[in-house]
Amino acid sequence: MQRQHHTKGIILKKEQRSEFDYAVTLFSPELGKIKATAKGSRKITSSFCGHLETLNICNFQLYQTPYRFTILQCQTETNFKAIRADLQKSLFAMLLLEIFEKSTYSDEHGAELYQLLESTLTQINNGQQYFLEIEEFKLKLLNFMGVLPDIKNCSFCHKPWLQTNGQPNVWLNQDGHLSCDECSHKLIKPSKIDFSVIKLIAHLTFQDKPQKNIRMDSLQKNRLQQISNQFLNNYLDQEMRSPKVIAGLSNVDY
Repeated sequence: MQRQHHTKGIILKKEQRSEFDYAVTLFSPELGKIKATAKGSRKITSSFCGHLETLNICNFQLYQTPYRFTILQCQTETNFKAIRADLQKSLFAMLLLEIFEKSTYSDEHGAELYQLLESTLTQINNGQQYFLEIEEFKLKLLNFMGVLPDIKNCSFCHKPWLQTNGQPNVWLNQDGHLSCDECSHKLIKPSKIDFSVIKLIAHLTFQDKPQKNIRMDSLQKNRLQQISNQFLNNYLDQEMRSPKVIAGLSNVDY
């Protein structure tokens, strides 16, 4: 087992470990999600001060034993100043970190997942409107984890969506199953989805660089967000704090 690692990572969470130490949850392209102890990092004289902050991208030197990781050195590479200076951006960045921290478990797809999180945070840091970036992040994350429902075909007969006067009828239930008209009787309390939303979900999920100059009305935006959140909540099966905080601030819009 390699005992020392030099890696870049995004800090997802920081918790007090003891009187003098922090436990840091970070995600590395090579190691995946790990929790590491930074000894003495709570002391005001510590060399870690200002570096071990949630959201920072840092270069780490880690020491690994069979039981734990210890942070030996840490140097900030990116701290997303524009996010930290803006309440709205900070809230949505914390939302992404919470989703990512609760969704990832190993180094599987580590490089792709790391790139997805870093690029989305960069877009929030540099942009003004980022609704589609956040929705793209949720959908691609679920797809990387292998838990996104089949959104190109009916969940039951597995046929591609049939065109009916140019637009097929697509049905969705609370378990995240998508159905065509012929199979909709197999769903309990399904709701009909505008096919344009399904096409947008597929576009955001499977295109490397999806177009972001897409015009959407408020109903389409709400429906897209509801569906992506439903897929996410079905996978996580646990309560998230960030959406409640964001929902409580009426002046926050993305």
